[in-house]
Amino acid sequence: MKDVPEIPKSLPEDTHFDQILKTIEHSRYNQFPVVSRDGEFIGLIAFQELRDSLYHEIIRHLIIAGDLATPPKVIVTTDTTLDKALEKFTLKDVDFIPVVDEDDPHHLMGIVTQRDVLAAFREKE
Repeated sequence: MKDVPEIPKSLPEDTHFDQILKTIEHSRYNQFPVVSRDGEFIGLIAFQELRDSLYHEIIRHLIIAGDLATPPKVIVTTDTTLDKALEKFTLKDVDFIPVVDEDDPHHLMGIVTQRDVLAAFREKE
């Protein structure tokens, strides 16, 4: 896991709901990391989780990214093996996994997808 793929645009925790939607609209990703004012990784926002809020006009004006961020189901570090990463995808049924610094789990290094892991396995062959 030494080659960490690109990170989807991180959203500051105080990003307003309409800006979150604009970011999602212009991205190929459907989940986004949320960071604190200090740049610490605090969780993820998944597009699927936003759907209910889309239709509540009053609520939309009150919601910020920090309100919607949920801790990731699983994380890996740059030292995680491909086998372990693939196992985590299988056990947790997630689309992508945040890659964090082993010494500082609040420092987001990147995002790895199942496709990335499978491609790395093919390269090893």
